[in-house]
Amino acid sequence: MIENESNKISRLALLRAGAAGIGGITLLSSLVGSGCASERLVGAEGPPKTDPKLVKYREVSRFKPGFHWLRGVCTDSRSIWVAGDMAIREFSAEGQEKTSHSLTGTAKAVACTPRGALFAATDDQVVPLTSGAPWSSLGPRARVVSIVADNNHVFVADAGNRVVTSFDHGGRRISEFGQKTADYPGLTVPSAFIGMALHPSGDLMVSNIGQHRVERHGRDGRLVEAVGEAGMGMDAFCGCCNPTHVSILPNGDIVTSEKGLPRVKVLSPDGTLKCVVAGPEQFHSETLGLATAVMGEKILILDPWEGAVRVFAPV
Repeated sequence: MIENESNKISRLALLRAGAAGIGGITLLSSLVGSGCASERLVGAEGPPKTDPKLVKYREVSRFKPGFHWLRGVCTDSRSIWVAGDMAIREFSAEGQEKTSHSLTGTAKAVACTPRGALFAATDDQVVPLTSGAPWSSLGPRARVVSIVADNNHVFVADAGNRVVTSFDHGGRRISEFGQKTADYPGLTVPSAFIGMALHPSGDLMVSNIGQHRVERHGRDGRLVEAVGEAGMGMDAFCGCCNPTHVSILPNGDIVTSEKGLPRVKVLSPDGTLKCVVAGPEQFHSETLGLATAVMGEKILILDPWEGAVRVFAPV
């Protein structure tokens, strides 16, 4: 999609306002819900140089969905779905727009299933776009930040209530986890990000950002395992609260993205760093909200600063 000049100017002005001063930080926080919107780990000397030996992907294409603010992306075997502004738009793998769905609230996330069901989320509500009416509000404190779905269930990550809830496709609540227990530290959410992805086994992968780790949960919410630790090194998760997003490659490898020091990398299932998809030098230092999705071997990165979906392929 070709982005017209007025949209480009207003979008960049909005993003740059968020990077300038307290007023800008307040504006950006209201848009992305991040208590750490001012976090910046790139110094005046610029981002740290990524070891080129670690980089195993290259950008092969990009397209602009035409939104002022990009918030979510998902893929199926045929299409790329993008959530932004107050709509969900469908694109071909080449970036040509196919369909569009308008929402009555701000589009925060989108999920699609292998059988073609499509779900969108606003702050407090899930909206089935292929069948049925919008579900009931999740409550006054709800702040939905991500959703994923399979052919039977929809998983909703609510940063306001710090929980992940599973529903059937009709909106009936099935289970919930996220609260602190004797055996689990709980979902720690210093900024409004909880990344989710479905593992090939059917388990749910969740980024517990305040704990600097990626967790694998069973369908009943039980914690199966967790990987990750805090640190500035490429093999750790930086800043106050990362990784913000997570995706799963067909072989079970974990794709993670971070803010503060914006970067995207691939981990093995045990958490060992396998490679870098894109290092900090490939993003503006103020970039946050790098949602990811997987389409075959390709990794899609939603870049809000550029207003683009960037497509990376293995080298």
